[in-house]
Amino acid sequence: MQEFLSAFLNRRYLLLPLVAAISLIAIVCYITEMERAEVMNIAQDIRSAEGRLRLLGDFAYAAADMESEGRGYMLTLDSRFLTPYADATRRVEKSLADLQTTYSKLPDKDAQIRQINELVTQKNPIIKSTLDTAQFTKAGSEFSKQTSTIEGLLWMRQMRSMIEQLRDEERSRLYDSTERWQRKHQLIGIINVASATLSATLLVLVGFFISREIYRRHVAVTELDKLVEQRTKEISELSTHLQNVTEREKSQLARELHDELGGLLLSIKMDLSQLAKKFDVNSPEIKDRWQRIQSAISAGVELKRRVIEELRPTLLDNMGLIAALRWQAEQTCIRAGVELHAFFPENEPNLNTDISIAIFRVAQEAFINLVKHSRATAVTIVLKTTERELNLTIEDNGVGIDSPTKPPSGSHGLLSMKHRMHAIGGSFQIGRIAPQGTRVVVSVPLAPGPEIALSAS
Repeated sequence: MQEFLSAFLNRRYLLLPLVAAISLIAIVCYITEMERAEVMNIAQDIRSAEGRLRLLGDFAYAAADMESEGRGYMLTLDSRFLTPYADATRRVEKSLADLQTTYSKLPDKDAQIRQINELVTQKNPIIKSTLDTAQFTKAGSEFSKQTSTIEGLLWMRQMRSMIEQLRDEERSRLYDSTERWQRKHQLIGIINVASATLSATLLVLVGFFISREIYRRHVAVTELDKLVEQRTKEISELSTHLQNVTEREKSQLARELHDELGGLLLSIKMDLSQLAKKFDVNSPEIKDRWQRIQSAISAGVELKRRVIEELRPTLLDNMGLIAALRWQAEQTCIRAGVELHAFFPENEPNLNTDISIAIFRVAQEAFINLVKHSRATAVTIVLKTTERELNLTIEDNGVGIDSPTKPPSGSHGLLSMKHRMHAIGGSFQIGRIAPQGTRVVVSVPLAPGPEIALSAS
C-alpha cells in the first residue's frame, strides 16, 4: 500500500492537470446548466409577454369593432350593424376572459384588469338601453346619436388609454427580457469558449506529461531490456562455461578412474593370478570364496568401465560420435527392454569436440527421459548429415510429452538440452507425434561438405 501511494504521489504532475480539467468541465457544465435554465425562464417570460401583447391587441381590436358597430347602428338604425356588433361583443368577452386568465399570474396588474372589466360591464347596458330606445322613436334616435357620440368617444378613449398602458408595460417587459436573454447567451458563449480554451490547454499539458512519461518508461524499458539481455547473455555464458568445466572435470575424473582404479583392479587381478599358481584354488575349502573374489573383481572392472563411459565416453574420443551414439542407444534399450531402430551414416562426420559432446549429451538426456517417463516399447534414432547441417532425430512410441513449452517445475533436462544446442549455434525441438510418442530433433550447422548416406542397424 505504501509503494502504491508513493508511486501515486510521484506521478501527481500527471494527475493534477487531469483532475483540474475534469473539475473545470464539471463546474462549467453546472454553471452552463444553471444559465441555460435561466435562459429558458427568460424565454418563457418573452413568450408570455408576446402572448399578452397579442391578447391586448385582440381585445383592443374587438372593443373598437364593438364600439364602431354599435355607434353605426345608433346613428343609422340599420339592422345590418347588429350582427357585427354581436360578434364583436362576443370577441370582447372572450378576449377579456383570456386577459383575466393570463394576468391572474401577475397580481400587480389585477387592478387594471378589473378596471377594464368594469368599463366593458358598464358599456354593454348603456348601448343596449340606447339601442332599445332608438328602435321606437325618432327623438330617441336623436338622443342615441348624441349619446353614442359623446359616451362612445369617452369610453373608447379611456379603454384605449388603459390598454396602451398595459401594452407599453408589456413592451418594456419584453424589451428587458430580450436584453437579459441576449446577455445570458453572450455569457454562456464566453464561458464555453473560456472553458474550452482552458480545458484544451490542460489536456495539451496532460498529453505533454503523458508523452514525457511514455518516453521515460520507454527509455526505462529499453534499458531494462538491455540489462535483461546482458544478464541473460552473462548467465548463458556462465552456464556454457559451467558445462564445459563439468565436461572437463568428468573427463579428468574418467581418466583418473581409468588410470588409478583401473591400475588397482589390474594389480589385484595379477596378484590373484600369482596366488592361483602357488595354491590350489580348486580345493573345496577356498573354491567358492575364490570364485566370489573373481566375480567381484570382474564386476568392479565392469562397473569402472560403465562409470567411465557415463562420465566421458571413451568411444566418443576414440571412435567418434556415431560409435558413441550407437553404444548409448544399445545400452539404454537393453537395460529398458525397448526395441531399437538405428540409422547412422556410413562415414563419421567431421565434428569438433564441443559439438560432438553436446550432441551426445542431448541424446543421452533424451534416452534418460525415455527410460524414466515415456513407457515406450520401441525407439528410433536417425543421424543424418547434409552439406549444411547435421540432424539427429529420436522418436519413441510412448505416452508423449505433456507440454514441451512448460516443463514441470524443477525439471532442467529440457532446458539443459536447449542450452547445449544454443551454445554451439544449433536448434532443439521436442513435441508429441501422432498417434502417440515423443520426437526430439536436433540440428547443428556444418561447414560445406558432401552429403553422407545412411545405414540401418
